[in-house]
Amino acid sequence: MTVYLINILLIVFFAFFLLWYNPTQTKKKLFCILIAIQWILISGLRHIDIGPDTDQYLYRFNEVKYTSWEQLIRSLFGFIFGGEDVKDPGYSLFVKVVQLLITDYQLYLILVAMIFTIPLAIYIYKYSSDPFLSFILYSCLFYSFFSITGIRQTIATAIGVFLGYKFIKQRSLIKFLLTVGLSALFHKSALILIPFYFIANKKITWKYLVSISLLIPISWLFKGQILTIMAEISGYNGYDMQLEGAGAKTFSFLLLAVLTVALWRMPIILKNNNNNSHNLNALFIAVIFVSFTFINQNAMRLVQYYSIFLLLLLPEITKSFSEEDRNLGFLIKYIITIVLIALLIKNSPYYLFYWQ
Repeated sequence: MTVYLINILLIVFFAFFLLWYNPTQTKKKLFCILIAIQWILISGLRHIDIGPDTDQYLYRFNEVKYTSWEQLIRSLFGFIFGGEDVKDPGYSLFVKVVQLLITDYQLYLILVAMIFTIPLAIYIYKYSSDPFLSFILYSCLFYSFFSITGIRQTIATAIGVFLGYKFIKQRSLIKFLLTVGLSALFHKSALILIPFYFIANKKITWKYLVSISLLIPISWLFKGQILTIMAEISGYNGYDMQLEGAGAKTFSFLLLAVLTVALWRMPIILKNNNNNSHNLNALFIAVIFVSFTFINQNAMRLVQYYSIFLLLLLPEITKSFSEEDRNLGFLIKYIITIVLIALLIKNSPYYLFYWQ
């Protein structure tokens, strides 16, 4: 827990000197670099007991060492062209390539942390109006999923979201599909990003909002049936199984709260930046998908591809208040920061370095 709190304090410290006191683009870039380094170290230097899947990935890392190139390549092409039921063959081939240079698992974790965190920092630097709030949100809400848990989906998100978003903005369908296809080789769930290309640039009109307002409660009422169809299409048949204790209650509440405020401030948010339609549309999808977690918590994997856009949307919401009243905007950002840190403390996450 102490490590995460020190990380938060350093974010505040660097923000004070680089973002709040005589800010410049150079200082903004330096801030993003420094926080990225922090998260690379926290993620890459973690103990094998930190993260529910870290030890399982060690087993797979060692298993790949004794798997032939021929078998890995055959599995990859069988998955792409033959429909073979091979679990994310691109990941195993990636590990095999990495092992030409890196055979130590701890160094491998550092590499994975870099593969995800560097694109994350670039994404925040280029598109966030408030990198401080973006990194605070990530550090309190998203790090447990992307920085210490699933390596395959972590890499898939770096490719499919952080790189793919560039092609959504450019409206380059072929490049986007190739990017998502590549990310799906690491985690098949990334295919859920394909519809976003056609939804992201959807103009947000009142008629469209009425449709969304009807679709969201319908999706919650018929979440079981919808998830069954999605599970069959994606091949994740187990995702539609009702699990005891399922349901991301706190995360669902936060998404609905952000949705409520975002709709209230929507005219100003869209006026400030046309790209905010991307962030709002991603939020709509996340709110629909989060209902599936009440069937099976593994459905959170689908939610995270879209909820990560909160890193851009939340700063835009606070910015909309700042333009009307700077003190009000600061107060709202301060409250949001305190609430996020309080959630982090409430969860009391455990951390050990690999040498401990």
